[in-house]
Amino acid sequence: MTASLAGDAPIAAGVLSACVPLVAGWPISSLLPRPLRRPVVSRLAMAWLLGAAWCGTLALAASRLGGLPLRRTTLLPIVLLPVLIGAAAGLRHLSAGRLRRSSLFGICTGAFVGATGLVLLVGALLLPVLDWDGQMTWSPQARLMRFGGTATPGAFTDPWVWVSHPQYPPLVALVQVTGLEVVSAPEDQRAGRAVHPFFFVAFLAVLFRTVRVLTRSGLAAAAGTSLAAMTPFLAFETHGGAAGAFSDVPLAAFLGGGLSVLLCGGARFRASVAAGLLLAAAVLTKNEGLPLVLCLLGVAGAVELHALWARRGRVFRVRLRRAAGACLLAAVFVGGSVALLHAFRSEIPNRYDEDYGSLVSQMHLDPAVMARKVSSVVPYFLSRLVSVRNWGILWPLLGLLALLQPRVLARRAAAAAGALTVAPIGVGFVAFAVHWDPVALAQATIDRFFVQGSFGTFLLLGLLIAEGLRTPEAISARKVL
Repeated sequence: MTASLAGDAPIAAGVLSACVPLVAGWPISSLLPRPLRRPVVSRLAMAWLLGAAWCGTLALAASRLGGLPLRRTTLLPIVLLPVLIGAAAGLRHLSAGRLRRSSLFGICTGAFVGATGLVLLVGALLLPVLDWDGQMTWSPQARLMRFGGTATPGAFTDPWVWVSHPQYPPLVALVQVTGLEVVSAPEDQRAGRAVHPFFFVAFLAVLFRTVRVLTRSGLAAAAGTSLAAMTPFLAFETHGGAAGAFSDVPLAAFLGGGLSVLLCGGARFRASVAAGLLLAAAVLTKNEGLPLVLCLLGVAGAVELHALWARRGRVFRVRLRRAAGACLLAAVFVGGSVALLHAFRSEIPNRYDEDYGSLVSQMHLDPAVMARKVSSVVPYFLSRLVSVRNWGILWPLLGLLALLQPRVLARRAAAAAGALTVAPIGVGFVAFAVHWDPVALAQATIDRFFVQGSFGTFLLLGLLIAEGLRTPEAISARKVL
């Protein structure tokens, strides 16, 4: 190990390593659509997500396809490559541009989000991993990869070594390894944990800007984002929330970032590259990533086609070709990530894993049995929706606003947000239908499925709040105030 640039303190090393994706992501963020690029905070959040997607994906490709070691000599050029490409290509918008005065809603929400993120960051850097999957799967994955200097260390490829879920998608672990190696951080479990609060803060910043762009309501954006920042399970739970070492929040952040680009950027080539990179990263983050990305692309393509058809005219064919090209480009990125994940898994004998694909292929799927398993989970599922301890007033509030403003649900952005909300729950119920103990599985995972679709949930909430603020009663109330 080279001499530590951050000294021996895991706290300093952890903060520095978590900032590494920003170096790679800032030049890539020049591809973002203007609404997401102009505010500095929004661009920083998207740049960090893009940088994490770049670092994790390229590190996996370099190790698995190129046979290069996961050391600083390999990973530092990967981090700096977007900077060099941007400088050589003379990309515009590399600077932050003219700073704009933030609104009162933006300042207050930023302070609230910053306080939440700081609490999570301090906890991550001072406390060891306490959650079960973090201890058994995610943290060991990163430590074994760094120790072995490869994405497929011997502990993964040796079928006689006990390793929990060795075929799990490795992107978050590789983001940690990249940052730790670049700053030559000491071997300390806490040093790599800072990426999880960074994922959550980026999630919240992108959420605020997306609601603000789509609704033009700072109050709706502030309300939705603040509620997300203080929702107990999402923000402070260790077993699947931002306070732990699971990959559900990173998956939600990548899916949300990709959806934000698709909704705010339209069918533009540059935006499609950014969206494709984020969605490809989602595939490499969790097993649920691929079905959720396919669902999101399908719904986004369908609503875009519907919107174009409603405005059809002489330019309809041009717009349709542009939209089809954008979806195809994003699909190419997703296909590449699927191939890369297959290459990663091909050398790793699967073990100590549920392996739902094999489970489905080997069992006789009796519809009556599957229906009975699903029905056994429904009471528990409904109880979680009204659990104030875990989700506060989120789900009752969302249901009430949807009943009061049903026309919002038919809009393009709301349809895509609703699909992202529902798709992880659908994936969960498929797993419950084939699992040998569906109730036990639901008790361990149902809240995490809510987390995976949480960007869509809070985006939909923001859209509904904004519509409520536009009603005649709300307008009259604002005039009185």
